[in-house]
Amino acid sequence: MQLSIGILGTGWVGSSVAISVLHAGFANELLLADARTEVAEGEAMDLAHGAAFYPPTSVRAAAPDELRDTDAIVIAAGRGGKPGESRLELLRENAGLLGDIGKRLAGYRGLVVVVTNPVDVLTQVVTRTSGLPPERVIGTGTMLDTARLRQVVGRELNVAPQSVHAHVIGEHGDSEVVLWSSARAGGVPVRQWPGWRREREPELAAEVRRAATRSSGARARRTTRSAS
Repeated sequence: MQLSIGILGTGWVGSSVAISVLHAGFANELLLADARTEVAEGEAMDLAHGAAFYPPTSVRAAAPDELRDTDAIVIAAGRGGKPGESRLELLRENAGLLGDIGKRLAGYRGLVVVVTNPVDVLTQVVTRTSGLPPERVIGTGTMLDTARLRQVVGRELNVAPQSVHAHVIGEHGDSEVVLWSSARAGGVPVRQWPGWRREREPELAAEVRRAATRSSGARARRTTRSAS
């Protein structure tokens, strides 16, 4: 089966999606598009040079309109959050951009995956402006929060995150909710594990919720040091 994937936006997140797609090996073609053409071209070149390390895939930079011929598009375009800025504070700027992208996707026949924050609101923006069926415009939601939670719980219990089954639901943001009552590690409810303290749960949930802000701040400091 020939599968073509397009990624719109080749910043930190878009580039991470690209390398993940390549290592997963389910695409025959990967197209990268960005408003900064030279960035997309450089990223495509770097990924193509690593062809010996993942299943055969054609990788190249493309104009945004070329992505309409793909089977799926990942939207990672837009500005990332600043240290201390909530995801909802990103809304005014990124909503306009993704609204324009949605209009250009009208009539698209593939699957659209929205990653740009605030992802829940912007998934609705793309659905509304594109006119595509809601079942074909998917937001990543709390998938990343759930992955963070599994890592945090695994660290607390000294077990592999792969053995942790716990979920974050609701908004990908400040109002998200951790389902502690159903969280399990190694098939055992975490609240039955020796040494688990329920009074630590709010602290761990806050760590998961604030992880994006902390990582954004760390990247900003690293970029500042690199430029100095």
